[in-house]
Amino acid sequence: MIRLRTVAICLTASAGMGGDAFAQTFFWTGDGAGPSFNNPANWQGGAAPTVNALLAFNADIATGANGMAMTLNQNFAANGLDVEGGVSAGDTIVINQSLVAAFTLTLNAYGITVNTTSNPNPSTLTINVPVELSTSQTWQIVGSDLTSNGAISQIIPGISLELLGTGTLNAFTLNSGASTFSGGLFLSGAATVLYLGASSTGPAGNPTSGPVGTGTLTLGNGTSLTLVTNAATTLANNITIGTPGITSTATIAGLGSGTLTLTGDISNAISGTGKIQDVGLGPINLEGNNTYSGGTLIANTTAIFGTNTAFGFGPVTGSAALINFNGANPTLTSPTFTGNSTVNFTVEGGDPTLNALTLTNSTLNIAVESYASIVDMVSDSPGSTNVINIGYEFSDPTTYVNLRVDSPTNYYGTIADGGSLIISGSPDGTLDLYGANTYSGGTSIASFGVAVADNNTAFGSGPITVNNGAALGVASGITITNMLSLADGSAIEGYGTFATPTEVLTIENGSTLSGGKGSLAPASAVPVVGTLTFGANASLVFAGGGILQFSIMNAAGSVGTGYSTINAPGSNLNITATPGSPTTEFTIQLVSVSPSTMQQGVATFNTTLPYSWTLLSAGTITGFTGSDQFNIDDTTFFQNSVGGGTFSVSDVGNNLVLSFTPVPEPATWALMATGLCALCAAAWRRRSRPAHICN
Repeated sequence: MIRLRTVAICLTASAGMGGDAFAQTFFWTGDGAGPSFNNPANWQGGAAPTVNALLAFNADIATGANGMAMTLNQNFAANGLDVEGGVSAGDTIVINQSLVAAFTLTLNAYGITVNTTSNPNPSTLTINVPVELSTSQTWQIVGSDLTSNGAISQIIPGISLELLGTGTLNAFTLNSGASTFSGGLFLSGAATVLYLGASSTGPAGNPTSGPVGTGTLTLGNGTSLTLVTNAATTLANNITIGTPGITSTATIAGLGSGTLTLTGDISNAISGTGKIQDVGLGPINLEGNNTYSGGTLIANTTAIFGTNTAFGFGPVTGSAALINFNGANPTLTSPTFTGNSTVNFTVEGGDPTLNALTLTNSTLNIAVESYASIVDMVSDSPGSTNVINIGYEFSDPTTYVNLRVDSPTNYYGTIADGGSLIISGSPDGTLDLYGANTYSGGTSIASFGVAVADNNTAFGSGPITVNNGAALGVASGITITNMLSLADGSAIEGYGTFATPTEVLTIENGSTLSGGKGSLAPASAVPVVGTLTFGANASLVFAGGGILQFSIMNAAGSVGTGYSTINAPGSNLNITATPGSPTTEFTIQLVSVSPSTMQQGVATFNTTLPYSWTLLSAGTITGFTGSDQFNIDDTTFFQNSVGGGTFSVSDVGNNLVLSFTPVPEPATWALMATGLCALCAAAWRRRSRPAHICN
């Protein structure tokens, strides 16, 4: 009587779970001699199941010697399988103990449910026979495990299968690579994991068979796709990430050493945003032309992105990761590499682009003959162990990294290897290099680029080219020894020293020289006075159209602090500018600096006082013929009135000196006028004296 009541309860519960409510339910007891499926003694009531019956398993009912294991010894079509958790212990149900199966189990609309009753103990269901789907259906588990070791096929094309987990940990395992159902596999429910133990066959995106069938695999929010074999495994199905309308995350990884390769295309769910993560598990290899947009996280493992879009269109994050980008021209949006990650761009001659890069204690390796662009890199911190290797496999100066900055940016890491660095940007950007860099291919500062050396080897060992519209600065206490090449319209400035090898530096045709930080150079709208020094090997030329920008903060102050200056004690200054026009003259451009804000503004300057400032001190000065070689610009950046006073330039003991002469005060003018009148009267008296008086 107790057993019959249990049957009635289970029948009622099963009928309410979907499928055919009128299908008869048969409970396995295992009471027969042997585990045969068609032995009536193994079923409650002593009758073997009829076609399209619901096959039910319950630990409280299965009391026989064969427990919850059966041998399917005939082809059978069932409405579905219902596994109910036991009161005291979870059920372990095995459909066909042998992995060698000669018969097929066909499932109808009910599908499979595991542990969906109120009993708390999880159940385990293992199916070791091929399963044929007669219609689309759901296999649902609650905090349980379901493993299918046989192939899953379909009666008619287009049948789909949903794997739905509704517990705290739900595990589905598919171990056959011969499944051919084509309507797609849907993995649903947070904390639901799909374990793979086999590969697909057939082309990427169109497999002929595989563990998840031949259709699209959809990974719902919070689900995971995990490889459970140490063998290299390929899944060729197209994959959809996420749940429509929401931002979703799916984990794709491996548990062992085998690499999981996904060759199909990965996309978002309709109107949703999908994210992929591989956290601390096995390596993955994404080879598709992927369009998912939620981003990719690789943490404590290895990943390969085999195409330009293998990582979709969202940000890529690597934490303690090894990542290889095998596409020739990948474009990364907001990539973040932290925790001693190593990131390799492997294609020789490739053109990778990294937009808004964040690099923390990690290494970027750029393949030889490549042209990599790092756009608007986020500043790192002092003590950073970041490394950018330009052409890391060989010492090749034809490998380039273009660092573009559109806002003030600091880089404390190092730049190494044999490649070349290009620095570019916008008028609002400045790149300060603090690392002891060893790259040897040279540095080119492009138009609107501004680079500042904050280390003696900030620019490696190669030459520096400052192009039109670009600026090069050197910080206080820093000495750089690179060869310099200055194009027309370039600017050099700073507080440190240019100890260049023997060469001639010509300031002409719009080129600018500034002690301290100038205001003409792009992104340098905050002028601060200082002393810029040149080593003994430099020869300076002031030619037509060149500019010396002279900043005054305290007109009566000291050289280098009150006003800017150029110090070239062992160098020669040759002045080749000639009078006549701004294109032939050399311009001295005055900049007023506010003492209170250290920004461009009103300087302490008294128009009634004379001043004399040392613009430049040199070992020798040649070519000076007079102040008319110079054009004094006191209007463009100088905000003070000169009160009618005048500026002039002179050569005083190999110092190029700028002097200001004020307009005399009115009392001085009156005194001068009185003296002039007296002289005129005396002259008139001499002219009007009778001749005989002079005899």
